[in-house]
Amino acid sequence: MFINHSDFSPPIFLLTGFPGLEKLHFWISLPICCMYLVAITGNCVILFVIRTDQTLHSPMYYFLSMLALSDLGLSFATLPTTLSVLWFNHREIHFEACLVQMYFIHTFSIVESGVLLSMAFDRLVAIWNPLRYTSVLTYETVIKIGVGVALRAAFLVFPASFLLKRLKYGRINVLSYSFCLHQDLLKVVLSDRRISSIYGLTVILSSTGMDSLLLVFSYFWILKTVLGAFSKEECLKTLSTCTSHFCAVLSFYIPMLGLTMIHRYGKHASPIVYIIMANVYLLLPPLMNPIVYSIQTKQLRTRILSKFQKGRKWKAVLSVTHALVIFHLNYSNTNYMGSPLRNIQKLQLMQNLGCPKEGVWNTPAPQPNWVPVCFQVQFKGLGSFCACVEVRECKRSKQAAPLRIGST
Repeated sequence: MFINHSDFSPPIFLLTGFPGLEKLHFWISLPICCMYLVAITGNCVILFVIRTDQTLHSPMYYFLSMLALSDLGLSFATLPTTLSVLWFNHREIHFEACLVQMYFIHTFSIVESGVLLSMAFDRLVAIWNPLRYTSVLTYETVIKIGVGVALRAAFLVFPASFLLKRLKYGRINVLSYSFCLHQDLLKVVLSDRRISSIYGLTVILSSTGMDSLLLVFSYFWILKTVLGAFSKEECLKTLSTCTSHFCAVLSFYIPMLGLTMIHRYGKHASPIVYIIMANVYLLLPPLMNPIVYSIQTKQLRTRILSKFQKGRKWKAVLSVTHALVIFHLNYSNTNYMGSPLRNIQKLQLMQNLGCPKEGVWNTPAPQPNWVPVCFQVQFKGLGSFCACVEVRECKRSKQAAPLRIGST
C-alpha cells in the first residue's frame, strides 16, 4: 500500500540514531554536543571579531564571514533533530518538516562550496595580480559574489523539494540518519523517482562538482604563478596564506567524497559506518573551519586573542576594584564633600573605568572635587585572573587620570 501527499493520512518519517546502540545514545550525544558547541561558538567568535575590528574589513575576511554563516546554518539545520533522537528518542518527523530540513541542509552545503570557491578566487587575485586586488575585489563585488552564491544554492535546491513532495511514500518510512537528506528520502519512495534522481545528480554536478573543478584550476594557477615568479622563501611565505583555505577545502570535500564512495561501493558496510560518515560530512566543516582559520591566520588569531585578553582584563579589574581601589577613597576623598561615601565610590569608579557619569546607576550623585586615584593592573599571561594592583594618589589636576592597564 502506498499513499501520496493528497491522501488523508500523511506519511510518517522516522529518523534513526545509532541502531543497536540505543542504550548508549546519551553518552554518544556528549561528544556530539561538544562538537556542536565548539562549532557554533567558534563561528560566532569569528563573526564577532570581524564585525567589530576595522582592520579585518577586507575581502578575505568578508568571505570568511560568509563561510562562518554557512557553517552556522549547517549546524543549526541538523542540531534539533539530532539531539531529539539522541536525548529523547523522539524519531518521528512530519513530512513538511523533513523537506524543510533537507532544503536548508543542502542549501547551506552548496553555499559553503560556493564560498570556498570565492575564497580561492580571492587568493588567486591576491597572488596573481596583487596590484589590482583592491580594484577587482571591491566591497560591492564581494557583496555581489555572496548574494550570487546564496541565490544559486536557494534556486537549485528548491525544485528538489517540490519534486519530492509530489512522489508517493509508504505509511511509515524509516530514514537512515537523524536528519533528512535528499538521497535518503529517495530510498523510501514507492513511485517512479527517476526525475528526482536525475535532478539531484544535476544539482550536485552543477554546484559542488563544478566548484571542485574550478578549485583545482585555481590552485593549479596559484602554484604556477608562485613557482614561476618567486624565490623559495617567498614561495613558501605566499603559499602559507593559502594553508587555511586548503584545509577548509579538504575538510569539506573529503567527507563528502567518503560518504559518496560508501554509498556507491559499501553496500555491505554496517549502518553505523553510514551514520558516522554522514555526521562527519555535516559536522566536520563547521567544527574545523574556525579552528583552522584561528590558528593559521596570524592577523585573525592576534585579534581574537586581543579581544579575549581585553575582556579578561576588564573582568579582573572589576573584581578587584571594590576590594582595593574603593578602600583608598575612604580616606582620600570623603573630606572634600558632604555626599555619602557610597556615591563617591560610584563616581570614582565611573571615572576610572571611563563610564558616563549619568545613566549608569539609578541613584544620581553630585560632582565631587576628589583626589584622583590611579591604579595599574598587571597580568601574568592571557587567561589569568590573578592581578597585581597598585593603588596610588595621582597629582592634583582638574581631571583625574584614567585607568591604566599594563600587560606583562
